[in-house]
Amino acid sequence: SNRLLRLLTLFWGILVGTFAIQYEGLYIEFPHLLKVFYMLLFTLFPLLYLQVKYLLSNHLKFNRKDLIHFVPLMVMIILYVGFYVKSGEEKIAINTNKSHYYVVLQIIGDEIIAIQGVIYSILALKLLSKYKQKIKDYQSNIDKMILKVQYTGISLSLFAWIIGIIGIHLDFFHVEI
Repeated sequence: SNRLLRLLTLFWGILVGTFAIQYEGLYIEFPHLLKVFYMLLFTLFPLLYLQVKYLLSNHLKFNRKDLIHFVPLMVMIILYVGFYVKSGEEKIAINTNKSHYYVVLQIIGDEIIAIQGVIYSILALKLLSKYKQKIKDYQSNIDKMILKVQYTGISLSLFAWIIGIIGIHLDFFHVEI
């Protein structure tokens, strides 16, 4: 679980850093990075869920069956393979004047990420609740605090994620509140 948490933290850090310098012309200077960091978004919520799963279990090694959670990532990489093999100038042109294929692909990818965020957050919260009930009488104060912090963090993340999804969809359909 610690390795998964490190990987999750590393990916979040990379994404936050990328989003921060994106407005400074990162992709104009390095067009081959276009859509590379976007793919990391498909790993965040499965990693969150798996980190909780492995934290609460006695598994010492990663179960290969858990790679199923990364199927959306693999599918998106395959769908974007045509983009990745293009020249830097072509990538910039596609990103500026999006073809219908890449617009639809972006919408589908964003929806998958949104769905993953909600589903994996709920699954992680269920795991935490089930575990808390199971060992209620055997927990130390430190264990209770760790579970509460993790539960609160995931709950807040889920709430923010849902608000963000609603906001994006309202903006997409040009709905005014």
